[in-house]
Amino acid sequence: MNPAPLAPSPVPAAGGRVPPMADIRLGAGIAHLLVSVAAFAFMNALVKWAVEIYPFGQAVFLRSAVALLPILLLARHQGGAAVLRTSRPAAIATLSVLMVASMVLSFWSYHLLPFADATAYTYVGPLMIAALSAPILAERVGARRWMAVIIGFAGVLLIAPPGAGLLDAGALAGLGSTLLYALGMVLTRKTSGSEHPTCVVFYFTALATLVTACWLPLGWVAPDAIGWLVLGGAGLAGAVGQYSQTQAFRLMPPALAGALSYSRIVLAIALGYAVWGEVPTPAALAGSAIIIASGLYLILAEKAAPRRAGR
Repeated sequence: MNPAPLAPSPVPAAGGRVPPMADIRLGAGIAHLLVSVAAFAFMNALVKWAVEIYPFGQAVFLRSAVALLPILLLARHQGGAAVLRTSRPAAIATLSVLMVASMVLSFWSYHLLPFADATAYTYVGPLMIAALSAPILAERVGARRWMAVIIGFAGVLLIAPPGAGLLDAGALAGLGSTLLYALGMVLTRKTSGSEHPTCVVFYFTALATLVTACWLPLGWVAPDAIGWLVLGGAGLAGAVGQYSQTQAFRLMPPALAGALSYSRIVLAIALGYAVWGEVPTPAALAGSAIIIASGLYLILAEKAAPRRAGR
């Protein structure tokens, strides 16, 4: 069975007009991006809770191992082994290594830092993606898109102003994770024409399970019912987030997808308040509003681009 197409066939809209394929792909990409943002926000919160009780290696291993089952079931539903065949093994291996290293460093930063602080270090990712997509993918990152991304990052600085401690282990882990994530997402876009998203997610998750299993001899604490629920939930959320993120970066420009991922800030503020009692400041709320506005502008500008090109 051949991999599923990246987007459905155009469906006539009201009045018989067929929407441009770019609009369909953009809408699907935005939907996948928002799902991934929500899934990863909950996954990070669950993992942070887990590593405060269970050994770090155990928590990260179970997050990956649990995610393998739904991914295999999805692959079986989509066509079985044919979905998992890759025509670019070197690219898939490189992408998997980048994403596994990024995941481990990210979880380590959440282990060392408060939830809001660890999340803040991921906000430089969209700028890294926008910068890398130009030299690696030869994609044009126009002045308006750069301006929207920079304005969005200015909103980030309102929420998490730079300060002391940038060279702390937690900060370095967070920044290192973000750089590897940016490289991985640009490479995802580069392989989007040949690899099925389930194939990409499967090899990443399988490698993560093998790598993190090496930590198991260092410690294991038998989870209780709540522990299994949390660790299992982190694995399921990670599987959903990884699949949706891969689809999002296949269906839309990396700079746009990266900028829209700023929306995770809103969830981070909500989770920080609900779980850890972190009350958002007026500056944090103002920064969130700026980020949302820049994301909406990027959506409108991207949808208008095909119409301008057709004139």
